[in-house]
Amino acid sequence: MLGNDTSNIYLLLYISAWIITFVVYWKKKKYFGAGLLIVSSYIFYAVISFSLYNNPYAVSTFKALTFFPFVYLFVMLLISLQPVLKYNEKSIIQQPSISLVNFISWSIVIVTLITLPSVLSHIQDGVTLILTTERGGIDLYNEFRMGNHTSNSFLNIFYALGNISSDISVLFLFYYLTLPNKNKNLLLGLLLGAITSILSSLADGLRTEASMKILLIFGSYFLFKEQLSKSVRRTMKTIGIVLLSFVFVVMAALTISRFASAEGGANFQVERYIGQANLYFNNYCFDAGGIRYGDRTCNVFKKLLLFDNVPNDVMATRAKYSNMKIDDGSFYTFVGDFVLDFGPIYGALILIIFSILFCLLTKPKKRGKILFHQLILVYFVMSVCIQGGMYLFYYSFKMNYVIIAYFLFYLLFRWDYHTIRAKRLEVKC
Repeated sequence: MLGNDTSNIYLLLYISAWIITFVVYWKKKKYFGAGLLIVSSYIFYAVISFSLYNNPYAVSTFKALTFFPFVYLFVMLLISLQPVLKYNEKSIIQQPSISLVNFISWSIVIVTLITLPSVLSHIQDGVTLILTTERGGIDLYNEFRMGNHTSNSFLNIFYALGNISSDISVLFLFYYLTLPNKNKNLLLGLLLGAITSILSSLADGLRTEASMKILLIFGSYFLFKEQLSKSVRRTMKTIGIVLLSFVFVVMAALTISRFASAEGGANFQVERYIGQANLYFNNYCFDAGGIRYGDRTCNVFKKLLLFDNVPNDVMATRAKYSNMKIDDGSFYTFVGDFVLDFGPIYGALILIIFSILFCLLTKPKKRGKILFHQLILVYFVMSVCIQGGMYLFYYSFKMNYVIIAYFLFYLLFRWDYHTIRAKRLEVKC
């Protein structure tokens, strides 16, 4: 069909645009950092989108594609990524107060250890069920969706703290790896937290949480790679290969369990999982039959600001906007979330304003040196971009609290920097 031929041309142009972007920034940087990793992931997702669109099983899933949505998506993704692409991974990181870094890191480790016995038991039961029974994955997923799992009100507080600090803990893990003198127990605790968060989500039959955490760890490694010693790099690569091999086996078993009987089988469902975001954005985000007025991306913020009629959770939001042609049961990138929440114009303005603001706030004060609180902002943008290229805006709903945590950590370490600077000036005087 002519429509399909035209759609394929648009897809190939979209892929080409990201390849050209990679080449341009490779010539500028001359090394492979977090920014180029994310651009590479966008190329990969676009290629999978091309394959998915031409898959016979997807004929009734996607409509003919148009040109402008791909232009908009490319431009907004590239603009949003600017704080990471502008960051020089070889910059010297200003060392904050080690006592403050240790205090926060130990706090994260203590939260991990308090919940660890329950989490490990859950992981053992879930992973065993996935690997030993044919329907283990789908049973776990259904049980999680129905909420048929017991919880302890005391532990729930620490689970909540763990969820809020989960992504930030990866930042502290990799920064800690750059330091010359390392407390091995603290390092092991931070690493344990990252690993258990991946396995725990798999034990619930959930692929997305595990996928997002793996993407974040990959992004963090390339953000800090130039700061790590060769021995640390080798160790991290060994741990990564072992961990990813195990996670791959569990995730493959989970996918087969959940989707083996679905249309197209597990292979098609994996392709659909990875490649759908670009296609759904093109088909629906400019013509969804309305907007959500920030009820997804700013859900908690709207509640804190005492807005009326704010949905309580994901399902309530879907019910409230059931008239729209697409909901967050499908993927359409983090850019799509802002378009569906605020419309194409205001969604673009929000992303552009925040990108400019973050670029200004992360501009090095001294040549070749970045302050730690600036690095927190770069890390946050990296997290949004690497997780949202295939998925949605990861920090929606209750994850808005994580954004608040990022902001508080930024202020804390900004205060720490100015306090240290003031003390040095006093000494000089």
